[in-house]
Amino acid sequence: MLSDWDDPSIPTRDNWRKELHDGVRFDRAAGARQLWPTARAEALRCGAGTLWIVAKAPTAALADAQLLLRGRHALLLRAPGRAAADCP
Repeated sequence: MLSDWDDPSIPTRDNWRKELHDGVRFDRAAGARQLWPTARAEALRCGAGTLWIVAKAPTAALADAQLLLRGRHALLLRAPGRAAADCP
């Protein structure tokens, strides 16, 4: 899950992001595997199949992602994974 997980407003709102953020306290290793900062978007795509992304806004690393749905607070994007040879 890509997001700005260091955002200080996450614990102040009762929503799905807060639930995931709070859950890391119980299993930090799982949190590190599942909750990725937006800056790691490019690495997430390496070796993956199709990625489904919920984001506030597209990033440069997701420039080739297809916009599927624009909601009030988020976008639903679909992006192709990349072969390991094409990864930085």
